[in-house]
Amino acid sequence: MNYQHSFHAGCFADVFKHWILILLLEKLQQKTTPFGVLDTHAGAGFYDLMGDNAQRTLEYEGGIGKLIKADNIPAAFQTYLNLIYACQHPGSTTSHAKEKNLRYYPGSPYIIQQFLREQDSLIACELHAETYRWLKRNLDYEKKIALHEQDAYHAMKAFLPLKEKRGLILIDPPYEIDNEFKHLAEALKIALHRFQQGIYAIWYPIKHRPPVRAFHQQLQKLAPGKVLIAEVMQRDDNDASKLNGNGMVIINPPWQLQETLTTNMPWLANYFALGDGARAEVSLM
Repeated sequence: MNYQHSFHAGCFADVFKHWILILLLEKLQQKTTPFGVLDTHAGAGFYDLMGDNAQRTLEYEGGIGKLIKADNIPAAFQTYLNLIYACQHPGSTTSHAKEKNLRYYPGSPYIIQQFLREQDSLIACELHAETYRWLKRNLDYEKKIALHEQDAYHAMKAFLPLKEKRGLILIDPPYEIDNEFKHLAEALKIALHRFQQGIYAIWYPIKHRPPVRAFHQQLQKLAPGKVLIAEVMQRDDNDASKLNGNGMVIINPPWQLQETLTTNMPWLANYFALGDGARAEVSLM
Protein backbone atom coordinates (compact mmCIF):
# COMPACT_ATOMS: atom_id res chain seq x y z
CA MET A 1 0.00 0.00 0.00
CA ASN A 2 1.58 3.28 -1.13
CA TYR A 3 -1.00 5.80 0.07
CA GLN A 4 0.52 9.03 1.41
CA HIS A 5 -1.88 11.47 3.01
CA SER A 6 0.56 14.36 2.51
CA PHE A 7 -0.88 14.67 -1.02
CA HIS A 8 -4.39 15.17 0.40
CA ALA A 9 -3.85 16.92 3.75
CA GLY A 10 -6.35 19.69 4.41
CA CYS A 11 -8.72 18.61 1.64
CA PHE A 12 -12.49 18.82 2.08
CA ALA A 13 -12.64 15.27 3.44
CA ASP A 14 -10.18 16.29 6.18
CA VAL A 15 -12.29 19.33 7.05
CA PHE A 16 -15.40 17.19 7.35
CA LYS A 17 -13.96 14.31 9.38
CA HIS A 18 -11.71 16.39 11.64
CA TRP A 19 -14.56 18.76 12.49
CA ILE A 20 -16.65 15.75 13.57
CA LEU A 21 -13.64 14.26 15.39
CA ILE A 22 -13.36 17.43 17.47
CA LEU A 23 -17.08 17.40 18.25
CA LEU A 24 -16.66 13.84 19.55
CA LEU A 25 -13.60 14.74 21.64
CA GLU A 26 -15.44 17.68 23.18
CA LYS A 27 -18.27 15.32 24.14
CA LEU A 28 -15.80 12.94 25.80
CA GLN A 29 -14.28 15.82 27.76
CA GLN A 30 -17.62 16.67 29.35
CA LYS A 31 -17.14 13.89 31.90
CA THR A 32 -14.24 13.90 34.35
CA THR A 33 -13.71 10.14 34.08
CA PRO A 34 -10.80 9.09 31.84
CA PHE A 35 -11.27 8.28 28.17
CA GLY A 36 -9.05 6.57 25.64
CA VAL A 37 -8.73 6.95 21.87
CA LEU A 38 -7.58 4.38 19.33
CA ASP A 39 -6.58 6.00 16.02
CA THR A 40 -6.26 3.06 13.64
CA HIS A 41 -4.88 4.87 10.57
CA ALA A 42 -2.89 7.67 12.18
CA GLY A 43 -0.84 8.97 9.26
CA ALA A 44 2.09 11.33 9.81
CA GLY A 45 0.32 13.49 12.38
CA PHE A 46 1.27 16.89 10.95
CA TYR A 47 1.64 18.19 7.39
CA ASP A 48 3.38 21.06 5.62
CA LEU A 49 1.00 22.40 2.98
CA MET A 50 3.91 24.13 1.26
CA GLY A 51 5.69 20.77 0.89
CA ASP A 52 6.15 19.12 -2.50
CA ASN A 53 3.34 16.58 -2.13
CA ALA A 54 0.65 19.05 -1.04
CA GLN A 55 1.76 21.53 -3.69
CA ARG A 56 1.47 18.91 -6.42
CA THR A 57 -2.25 18.42 -5.77
CA LEU A 58 -3.29 21.68 -4.05
CA GLU A 59 -6.26 19.79 -2.62
CA TYR A 60 -6.12 21.87 0.56
CA GLU A 61 -7.19 24.92 -1.46
CA GLY A 62 -10.62 23.33 -1.89
CA GLY A 63 -10.73 22.31 1.77
CA ILE A 64 -9.26 24.18 4.72
CA GLY A 65 -7.98 26.92 2.40
CA LYS A 66 -11.56 27.57 1.33
CA LEU A 67 -13.04 27.30 4.82
CA ILE A 68 -10.82 29.95 6.42
CA LYS A 69 -11.98 32.44 3.77
CA ALA A 70 -15.67 31.94 4.56
CA ASP A 71 -17.81 34.62 6.16
CA ASN A 72 -20.47 33.91 8.77
CA ILE A 73 -19.07 30.52 9.68
CA PRO A 74 -21.36 28.69 12.13
CA ALA A 75 -20.15 28.71 15.73
CA ALA A 76 -19.93 24.90 15.75
CA PHE A 77 -16.78 25.13 13.59
CA GLN A 78 -14.92 27.57 15.84
CA THR A 79 -12.96 25.07 17.96
CA TYR A 80 -11.77 23.34 14.79
CA LEU A 81 -10.73 26.62 13.21
CA ASN A 82 -8.97 27.82 16.36
CA LEU A 83 -6.87 24.67 16.31
CA ILE A 84 -5.97 25.26 12.65
CA TYR A 85 -4.97 28.86 13.41
CA ALA A 86 -2.81 27.73 16.33
CA CYS A 87 -1.04 25.19 14.10
CA GLN A 88 0.32 27.96 11.90
CA HIS A 89 2.60 28.78 14.83
CA PRO A 90 3.24 25.39 16.50
CA GLY A 91 3.67 25.69 20.24
CA SER A 92 1.75 28.95 20.51
CA THR A 93 -1.58 29.42 22.23
CA THR A 94 -4.76 29.39 20.15
CA SER A 95 -5.18 32.47 17.99
CA HIS A 96 -8.62 33.98 17.51
CA ALA A 97 -7.49 36.07 14.55
CA LYS A 98 -8.38 34.72 11.12
CA GLU A 99 -5.12 33.27 9.78
CA LYS A 100 -4.70 33.90 6.05
CA ASN A 101 -1.15 32.58 5.68
CA LEU A 102 -2.04 28.90 5.82
CA ARG A 103 0.94 26.54 5.87
CA TYR A 104 0.41 23.65 8.31
CA TYR A 105 -2.38 21.15 8.75
CA PRO A 106 -2.79 18.77 11.71
CA GLY A 107 -3.55 15.09 11.26
CA SER A 108 -5.90 13.16 13.52
CA PRO A 109 -3.34 12.06 16.17
CA TYR A 110 -2.12 15.63 16.61
CA ILE A 111 -5.70 16.85 16.95
CA ILE A 112 -6.51 14.14 19.50
CA GLN A 113 -3.40 14.99 21.51
CA GLN A 114 -4.68 18.54 22.02
CA PHE A 115 -7.79 17.23 23.80
CA LEU A 116 -6.15 14.70 26.11
CA ARG A 117 -6.14 15.45 29.81
CA GLU A 118 -3.75 13.88 32.32
CA GLN A 119 -6.12 10.95 32.86
CA ASP A 120 -6.73 10.23 29.14
CA SER A 121 -4.69 8.28 26.57
CA LEU A 122 -4.12 7.79 22.84
CA ILE A 123 -3.03 4.70 20.94
CA ALA A 124 -2.05 5.68 17.39
CA CYS A 125 -1.29 3.02 14.76
CA GLU A 126 0.32 3.45 11.35
CA LEU A 127 1.45 0.59 9.12
CA HIS A 128 3.39 2.47 6.41
CA ALA A 129 7.03 2.51 7.60
CA GLU A 130 8.06 5.95 6.31
CA THR A 131 4.82 7.55 7.50
CA TYR A 132 5.30 5.95 10.91
CA ARG A 133 8.76 7.54 11.17
CA TRP A 134 7.19 10.93 10.50
CA LEU A 135 4.50 10.24 13.07
CA LYS A 136 7.17 9.67 15.75
CA ARG A 137 8.84 12.93 14.78
CA ASN A 138 5.65 14.99 14.67
CA LEU A 139 4.03 13.96 17.95
CA ASP A 140 5.49 15.12 21.25
CA TYR A 141 6.34 12.14 23.39
CA GLU A 142 4.09 11.70 26.39
CA LYS A 143 3.44 8.68 28.60
CA LYS A 144 -0.25 8.92 27.75
CA ILE A 145 0.47 8.46 24.02
CA ALA A 146 1.51 5.10 22.56
CA LEU A 147 2.58 4.79 18.90
CA HIS A 148 2.58 1.46 17.07
CA GLU A 149 3.75 0.47 13.58
CA GLN A 150 0.86 -1.92 13.15
CA ASP A 151 -2.00 -2.94 10.88
CA ALA A 152 -5.21 -1.19 11.80
CA TYR A 153 -7.43 -4.23 12.00
CA HIS A 154 -4.92 -6.17 14.06
CA ALA A 155 -4.75 -3.15 16.35
CA MET A 156 -8.49 -3.28 16.95
CA LYS A 157 -8.08 -6.84 18.21
CA ALA A 158 -4.97 -6.05 20.24
CA PHE A 159 -6.03 -2.86 22.01
CA LEU A 160 -9.74 -3.29 22.59
CA PRO A 161 -11.31 -2.96 25.07
CA LEU A 162 -9.67 0.32 26.04
CA LYS A 163 -8.39 0.31 29.61
CA GLU A 164 -10.38 3.47 30.42
CA LYS A 165 -13.65 1.58 29.70
CA ARG A 166 -14.92 4.50 27.59
CA GLY A 167 -13.57 6.24 24.55
CA LEU A 168 -13.35 6.64 20.79
CA ILE A 169 -12.13 4.42 17.98
CA LEU A 170 -11.33 6.49 14.87
CA ILE A 171 -11.13 4.43 11.67
CA ASP A 172 -9.98 6.27 8.54
CA PRO A 173 -8.69 3.84 5.89
CA PRO A 174 -7.25 5.01 2.54
CA TYR A 175 -9.66 2.68 0.67
CA GLU A 176 -6.93 1.46 -1.65
CA ILE A 177 -7.63 -2.25 -1.27
CA ASP A 178 -10.55 -4.17 -2.74
CA ASN A 179 -13.47 -4.94 -0.46
CA GLU A 180 -12.44 -2.38 2.18
CA PHE A 181 -16.05 -2.06 3.32
CA LYS A 182 -16.21 -5.82 3.83
CA HIS A 183 -13.00 -5.80 5.87
CA LEU A 184 -14.35 -2.91 7.92
CA ALA A 185 -17.61 -4.68 8.71
CA GLU A 186 -15.78 -7.85 9.76
CA ALA A 187 -13.40 -5.91 12.01
CA LEU A 188 -16.24 -3.93 13.57
CA LYS A 189 -18.12 -7.11 14.40
CA ILE A 190 -15.16 -8.29 16.47
CA ALA A 191 -14.48 -4.84 17.94
CA LEU A 192 -18.06 -4.33 19.08
CA HIS A 193 -18.00 -7.71 20.75
CA ARG A 194 -14.87 -6.69 22.68
CA PHE A 195 -15.81 -3.05 23.39
CA GLN A 196 -19.54 -2.64 22.94
CA GLN A 197 -19.81 0.75 24.67
CA GLY A 198 -17.12 2.50 22.61
CA ILE A 199 -17.83 5.32 20.18
CA TYR A 200 -16.76 4.24 16.69
CA ALA A 201 -16.21 6.90 14.01
CA ILE A 202 -15.57 5.55 10.51
CA TRP A 203 -14.86 7.86 7.57
CA TYR A 204 -15.59 6.72 4.01
CA PRO A 205 -15.53 8.21 0.49
CA ILE A 206 -18.65 8.24 -1.67
CA LYS A 207 -18.14 7.40 -5.34
CA HIS A 208 -20.52 4.59 -6.23
CA ARG A 209 -23.60 4.36 -3.96
CA PRO A 210 -24.29 0.55 -3.86
CA PRO A 211 -21.15 -0.42 -1.83
CA VAL A 212 -21.90 2.33 0.68
CA ARG A 213 -25.52 1.24 1.00
CA ALA A 214 -24.45 -2.38 1.58
CA PHE A 215 -21.98 -1.23 4.26
CA HIS A 216 -24.73 0.68 6.07
CA GLN A 217 -26.96 -2.39 6.02
CA GLN A 218 -24.21 -4.52 7.56
CA LEU A 219 -23.66 -1.98 10.34
CA GLN A 220 -27.38 -1.78 11.04
CA LYS A 221 -27.33 -5.51 11.79
CA LEU A 222 -24.32 -5.12 14.11
CA ALA A 223 -25.67 -2.20 16.17
CA PRO A 224 -29.37 -1.60 15.40
CA GLY A 225 -30.59 1.82 16.42
CA LYS A 226 -27.09 2.99 17.31
CA VAL A 227 -25.65 3.88 13.89
CA LEU A 228 -25.57 7.58 13.00
CA ILE A 229 -24.91 8.29 9.30
CA ALA A 230 -23.60 11.74 8.33
CA GLU A 231 -22.89 12.49 4.67
CA VAL A 232 -21.97 15.58 2.71
CA MET A 233 -22.37 15.31 -1.05
CA GLN A 234 -20.56 17.92 -3.14
CA ARG A 235 -22.44 16.77 -6.25
CA ASP A 236 -24.68 13.93 -7.42
CA ASP A 237 -23.22 10.48 -6.84
CA ASN A 238 -23.94 9.24 -10.37
CA ASP A 239 -20.33 9.10 -11.59
CA ALA A 240 -18.29 6.36 -9.89
CA SER A 241 -15.04 7.70 -11.36
CA LYS A 242 -15.20 10.80 -9.12
CA LEU A 243 -15.16 11.47 -5.40
CA ASN A 244 -18.65 12.90 -5.08
CA GLY A 245 -18.82 13.26 -1.33
CA ASN A 246 -17.85 11.63 1.93
CA GLY A 247 -19.46 10.31 5.05
CA MET A 248 -18.91 9.41 8.67
CA VAL A 249 -20.56 6.53 10.48
CA ILE A 250 -20.74 7.05 14.22
CA ILE A 251 -21.72 4.00 16.24
CA ASN A 252 -22.97 4.85 19.74
CA PRO A 253 -23.18 8.60 18.98
CA PRO A 254 -23.01 10.93 21.99
CA TRP A 255 -26.08 12.82 23.14
CA GLN A 256 -27.06 15.77 20.90
CA LEU A 257 -24.43 15.03 18.23
CA GLN A 258 -27.15 14.26 15.70
CA GLU A 259 -28.75 17.66 16.34
CA THR A 260 -25.42 19.48 15.94
CA LEU A 261 -24.69 17.75 12.64
CA THR A 262 -28.22 18.25 11.32
CA THR A 263 -28.04 21.96 12.09
CA ASN A 264 -24.60 22.69 10.67
CA MET A 265 -23.91 20.25 7.83
CA PRO A 266 -26.23 21.96 5.31
CA TRP A 267 -24.01 25.05 5.51
CA LEU A 268 -20.97 22.86 4.84
CA ALA A 269 -22.64 21.20 1.83
CA ASN A 270 -23.73 24.51 0.36
CA TYR A 271 -20.36 26.24 0.83
CA PHE A 272 -18.34 23.35 -0.62
CA ALA A 273 -20.78 22.42 -3.42
CA LEU A 274 -19.19 21.41 -6.72
CA GLY A 275 -22.35 20.85 -8.74
CA ASP A 276 -25.98 19.82 -8.77
CA GLY A 277 -26.99 17.43 -6.04
CA ALA A 278 -24.86 18.95 -3.28
CA ARG A 279 -26.57 18.15 0.01
CA ALA A 280 -26.17 17.04 3.62
CA GLU A 281 -27.91 14.01 5.08
CA VAL A 282 -28.00 12.87 8.70
CA SER A 283 -29.92 9.80 9.86
CA LEU A 284 -29.99 7.31 12.71
CA MET A 285 -30.27 3.63 11.76
